[in-house]
Amino acid sequence: MSMSFDSASGSPLVVIRQKELELERRLTEARDAAERAVRDAQEWATKYLNQAEKEGLELAESYYLAELKAVDEEAEKICRSGEQEASRIAGRSAQVLEGAADLILDIILPQREPED
Repeated sequence: MSMSFDSASGSPLVVIRQKELELERRLTEARDAAERAVRDAQEWATKYLNQAEKEGLELAESYYLAELKAVDEEAEKICRSGEQEASRIAGRSAQVLEGAADLILDIILPQREPED
């Protein structure tokens, strides 16, 4: 393989040195571009993660509030049902108490006439 060189550029060592400098420049450019790409990717990833975390927190809060509302509604429903049951029991107790009072009076006063 013969190496041709321009007599104006000098010796083969000068040509080799020029090639080395050119390759070094291109390598530096490639390294800088790679570093920029990595830095940009890291910034994008950080931004993406922050956005995902923010959206996740918003969704979690929305879900929490919806579930809290459902639990509150269920608790109110249970309270209303309990109040209705208590009223029913109170009404039934009044009837039982009235019947018990009549029974006691019938036992104590057997000559008493039953009320209609």
